[in-house]
Amino acid sequence: LPLHGAVRRWRTMCISEAIIKEIHEDARSKFWLRTNDNLPDSPIHHLCALAFASDLGLLATAMLPHDTSLFHGEIMAASLDHALWFHNPYIQSQDWHLYLTDSPWAGSGRGFARGCMYTREGQLIASTTQEGMIRPLTPAKPTKG
Repeated sequence: LPLHGAVRRWRTMCISEAIIKEIHEDARSKFWLRTNDNLPDSPIHHLCALAFASDLGLLATAMLPHDTSLFHGEIMAASLDHALWFHNPYIQSQDWHLYLTDSPWAGSGRGFARGCMYTREGQLIASTTQEGMIRPLTPAKPTKG
């Protein structure tokens, strides 16, 4: 196959973990979350609560390296897609969970972020990704040059 020859011509190289860390070190966040109210014992209620909470902070993390925030009223943001994987269906949403988020890329009016949610004991219970539109509410003024 012609494609097979093209694949063999690819070269690979090792990239230092320090370089990758430096690229998006500023786009990392971590916070604890839980529900305020007790929910019924049914696992679906707890999964739904964590699904709702999984949207918190992802696009805000994508904005961390930039000179603005989603919470200053200058940005219009909307989720374009959001994926969520539960790794443990037997969780209690009123327990504290650590949510670690990072964003390896943001630009051209969009941002991409991912997250991992852990129990207090360190068990990974959910993984998330999100791409969102991030636009200023007022257009940038053109620069004279």
